[in-house]
Amino acid sequence: MNNRITQNMISSQLLRNLNTNLNRMSTYQDQMATSRKINKPSDDPVGLSYAMRYRSDLTANDQYQQNVDSANSWLDFTDTMMGQANDVLQRIRELTVQAAQGSNPDTAMQSIKSELLQLTDQLVTVGNSQFNGKYVFNGQMTDVAPYNKQVTQVQPSISVGGTVDVSTANVTNANNKLSLRIDNGQELNIQLPPTDYSVSGGAAQFATDLQNAINAAASSLSPASSASVTVGPANELVITSSNGGPGGRIEITGGTMAYQWLSKSRDMSDLVQTPNTQAPTTVTKMSAQFSNSDTKDINFEIATGIKMPVNITGDKIFGKSTDSDNVFRVMNELVNSIDRSDYSGVSDLLGKLDSRINKGLEVRAELGAKSNRVQLSADRLSDISTNLQALQSKTEDADMAELITNLKTAENVYNASLSVGSKVISPTLVDFLR
Repeated sequence: MNNRITQNMISSQLLRNLNTNLNRMSTYQDQMATSRKINKPSDDPVGLSYAMRYRSDLTANDQYQQNVDSANSWLDFTDTMMGQANDVLQRIRELTVQAAQGSNPDTAMQSIKSELLQLTDQLVTVGNSQFNGKYVFNGQMTDVAPYNKQVTQVQPSISVGGTVDVSTANVTNANNKLSLRIDNGQELNIQLPPTDYSVSGGAAQFATDLQNAINAAASSLSPASSASVTVGPANELVITSSNGGPGGRIEITGGTMAYQWLSKSRDMSDLVQTPNTQAPTTVTKMSAQFSNSDTKDINFEIATGIKMPVNITGDKIFGKSTDSDNVFRVMNELVNSIDRSDYSGVSDLLGKLDSRINKGLEVRAELGAKSNRVQLSADRLSDISTNLQALQSKTEDADMAELITNLKTAENVYNASLSVGSKVISPTLVDFLR
């Protein structure tokens, strides 16, 4: 049985074929415009899943590369600051060698002391270095300065015929006590009542009160380190150690400050003359205790599940508060030894300085090893990025030569279908009326 083909069926089939050819050509044109062969999920569902995975891996890899760059910058800055700290310590060592020589005049020793105090300030500055607004030597507490140095100014106002206000209000000290250090290094803490004494008329009373306070505090010491204080005929205070000889020093001490004089004995006239000749005096003492310091690591993730600590904490450079070679403790001891003209004590500190310098060099070596690892990680991530981009290109990017060929073929097919169609549907009503 023959099937009857109507004109309507021919037209429908023609339109269907034309649309198919047109859609094929449109697909090729879209690929030409984007240079990609996957523009929607239906183009290649399997290829699209791989392409999305490659994009995700590339995004993560880009973040790791940023982390590596940040870590490298952090390490470079830290190394620069450690180099500056080492230069300062080397200069301190040079000055210590000079100060250990007993032939230096007093002016030279004072110059050395002044430079040492300036170098201490520089160490504090290095210790509080910031990179991108973050303190690099304070562990994870990057918003808090790890080191601080408090400075106060003592303004004596003692005059003959005036009053002596025995107070340590300007000195940072929890108990505001007068401290007496005996020959063997032990300290006495003496608490005097906050009373004003007239130098002209009450010198004997002041000296007696101070004598009683010191002797009361000395009773708590061992016999080998005891000392006694007596009031001399000129109302002077005479400090006598257990070996029978005068000695020691009186100082006003605090957690971070010290204002002191050294003497075997001080009479009331010295209290008038000596402080006033030094007024005003800015006094500074670095404390070995740093409550703001933190020793936790700052980690940068340089690969999936791999975190690398990049920071160096201040205790590795300057020493822990309990370390005998803590650089700030050594500086305190060094300045005090210079004040006492204790040349052997100055010489003994060279070993502690060398110890701290050597530890700093070890830390810089550790820092260099971290820098090398970061550089290797950067090279590795760069290779991974290149490989992922190649895989992504193979999956998503179109072959332009093949695409142009396919597009021209589709255009020819479409034009041919239009030509054939024009002949198939060309008959009109007039043709049937002939």
